[in-house]
Amino acid sequence: MNGYEYVEVRFPEGTGEKCRYWGQNGTGRCVGLFVEFDHEEEVVTLWPVNTRGRRGKCFIKIPYGEVPALIGLLEGKTVRKRVSLE
Repeated sequence: MNGYEYVEVRFPEGTGEKCRYWGQNGTGRCVGLFVEFDHEEEVVTLWPVNTRGRRGKCFIKIPYGEVPALIGLLEGKTVRKRVSLE
């Protein structure tokens, strides 16, 4: 499969008070995620959606092969070694 697919996910009302992102212009409130599936590069790209309904000026790319591990980690099913970012 080639090309891109896009999906926008909106969080429930009030989530923006808890969900934040750090982007080019500082911190912002996140009310959802814009998700891009790049089938050629085999990566998923996540952008925050700000309170104006626009993509934030930051993103994260996750290889398709790492998505199941990330989901498992978020669901508490996968235990990963903690790594210091210092």
